[in-house]
Amino acid sequence: MIGSITEELSNGGEVALVGFGTYKVNERAARKVRNLHTGAGIQIAAAKVAAVNGELFRSKMPC
Repeated sequence: MIGSITEELSNGGEVALVGFGTYKVNERAARKVRNLHTGAGIQIAAAKVAAVNGELFRSKMPC
């Protein structure tokens, strides 16, 4: 089951688990940030990140 979920997400699809939430992959753009300790600028590369959207998931996460 985990293998099929991983495969669907890697192909750009969404996975809905009834009663838990919907998983999808978001693309995060490259950006420039600053190291607060040294003040030096750092370039962070673009990345793909997994995201979950679900009421049950959010209600169980500590905020």
